[in-house]
Amino acid sequence: MSIGSLHCGSVHSTPFEDSCFDIGDCVGVLEYYEKEFVEVAIKEFYRIMKPNGRFVLDIPNIKSPNGRVMMLIEECMGRPDKFNMLPQEFENMIEKYFVIDNTNRVLVEKHGYMEMIYCLQCKKKSYC
Repeated sequence: MSIGSLHCGSVHSTPFEDSCFDIGDCVGVLEYYEKEFVEVAIKEFYRIMKPNGRFVLDIPNIKSPNGRVMMLIEECMGRPDKFNMLPQEFENMIEKYFVIDNTNRVLVEKHGYMEMIYCLQCKKKSYC
């Protein structure tokens, strides 16, 4: 019984057909890209999701002291975070394509929210 396959590639251009997935996630990825690339990736997520499909993703809170420390650690490891949007700006971007069902904030005690986790629903409508 085949259960699928693994594809390694870029989030901004996938080999999948339109409206292919019921569920998806993109966790620990977007922080490595700047705003323009993130928007292209969001459009690609929208393209491959089925109508009303569910999607989960996360972003760093670039204003959080702990978030900034994590960005510095990543840079020292040769993986610099390039994410340059505040949560509200990011939400304005994704709301063109997805309904935000739920937002979870990863709280680091006394230092605010380090990252934001979004549970989304694709805005495509089914025509069946």
